[in-house]
Amino acid sequence: GGRCHGEIKEYFAIDRYPNGYQLINDATTDTSRMFIPSRVEDNRIGLNADPGYIDRLKGVGDPELIRGWLEGDWDAIVGAYFSMFSRRECEVDPFEIPEGWAHFTCIDYGEAMATWCGLLAVDSDWNVWVVDEYYRENAGGADHARGVRDMLDNYFRLRKDRVRINLAPHDMWTKRKPGEASQAMAPADSFGKVGVHLTRANMERVNGARNVKDLLYAKRLKFFRGKTEHVLESLGSVLRDPHNPEDVLKGGNDHPYDGLRYGINHVYRPQPPKQPKATGPNVGAEILDMLEKMDAPVGRYS
Repeated sequence: GGRCHGEIKEYFAIDRYPNGYQLINDATTDTSRMFIPSRVEDNRIGLNADPGYIDRLKGVGDPELIRGWLEGDWDAIVGAYFSMFSRRECEVDPFEIPEGWAHFTCIDYGEAMATWCGLLAVDSDWNVWVVDEYYRENAGGADHARGVRDMLDNYFRLRKDRVRINLAPHDMWTKRKPGEASQAMAPADSFGKVGVHLTRANMERVNGARNVKDLLYAKRLKFFRGKTEHVLESLGSVLRDPHNPEDVLKGGNDHPYDGLRYGINHVYRPQPPKQPKATGPNVGAEILDMLEKMDAPVGRYS
């Protein structure tokens, strides 16, 4: 946790090899390094000398610190907004998305800053699957447009379906100032020229963060392993705004998260609670009782 958490995690390739013991060879410096996990339970001498040590760690009360200290979980970030997020639970091996699932994209746009575009699929239960992503910094609208189009062409090459909608922030319709390259050409125009036609996204921040959090809690948001590294890293690193605890702090690695939020705002549907199945000899009475509790009309179709 704290400063340089992400840099250390990347330097030792902990995001790619969370179990460690993978030799990383650095061609630039001609040196090698390795992440060797160590748990508090490995220190038997220390625990025998101080049996209450683990209980005192748990007493700190910060769930992220406890996950990091006791479980060695590098996805735990002190002050993280999505404290329930865990790559181990969210990542799945890529599979062929069934026909009939809706596909769409969501974009957070930047030129000096990063542009991220996620390709998402939604199943019949409104679970969301992030199946691919485009990420690039220091590029113009035309370059980003071609990059996103190439990602989509590669994914849909052998499929009959297509993207239903491309969601984008409102500033992508802003024209350039006179004298700039491609003046009078908004980023949305550049995307349209290559066949990626954009729709203005719902950019609401607080409700969007709640929607993402709800999907994570319910385990209804999944990411294809090896295809979605940037958005996974972003979700694990964005912090809570100290001045508005219901919102994510702006800045840092928040571009992939922002793009994902636009997409989730569009497709989020709360999952209704499952009603218990009526069983047993008094099944008719149980069904009537269930309907009465739901304030549903009784007797019309009996």
